[in-house]
Amino acid sequence: MKKKYLRLLLTLCFVQAAQAETIVLDTVTGVHEKLTYKLFDEGKDISVTLFTTDMATIQRLLRLGTTFYFDIKGKKNKEVYVSYPVRSETAERGIKPATGEGRPDLDGLLADLPQEGEYGHKGETELFHPMLNSLGIEIGLETTETETEGTESQGLIYRIKIPKDKIAVDDATDLSRLSIGVVSSGQKAREKADGAAGSAPSIGMGGRGRGGRGGGRGGSRGQGRQGGQRDSSNKKERPTTENIDFWFEANLKDDQ
Repeated sequence: MKKKYLRLLLTLCFVQAAQAETIVLDTVTGVHEKLTYKLFDEGKDISVTLFTTDMATIQRLLRLGTTFYFDIKGKKNKEVYVSYPVRSETAERGIKPATGEGRPDLDGLLADLPQEGEYGHKGETELFHPMLNSLGIEIGLETTETETEGTESQGLIYRIKIPKDKIAVDDATDLSRLSIGVVSSGQKAREKADGAAGSAPSIGMGGRGRGGRGGGRGGSRGQGRQGGQRDSSNKKERPTTENIDFWFEANLKDDQ
């Protein structure tokens, strides 16, 4: 009797542990220039992690913000996105290349981040707090210390988790062709400035959400600037790092 009870107890403990643990179904890894990315399929959620030790890349991700686009048709549609931090064009003007002794304090950059992200779905937008929101979107930013051949350097880990029902409202939607875009160029900030006279998005608060120092997505839609006299005249006054703009396939399995 005692042996049966013990076996039953062990079985229950195993089942509870399995239910409590997040099961990762698929993993996609890749490198874009100086940025490493990973995607995890966690059942009802999708998480993307970015990592870099390049300070110029870090500055762009944080000061201009980063936007993650989700296209269920596997193309480059930008109707569904998460952006953090939400930045103004003023922040873009303040970006300077990180070289030599001019490397900024990464912890200071994280501490100064605005606590506001933006979620967009087919024309509808909603502002949210990156650590406290009802959307189920979770964002975390943290610093790392790495050492290579005796030289220490700081790195940034940017994590975002989004429920699949925030990508496709219908649970029956096939996500096997899902493509994800990662963009940081300042274009979104200019678009927000141009459309400031329009209706303001709603703000979602309360509910799920966790992360390091703020998280969400930031303004970064679109490609780099087109050449022109007006543009070239500003280049000396507004030095910038290179735009981040790439897409990759999620390679999710169709659960249907």
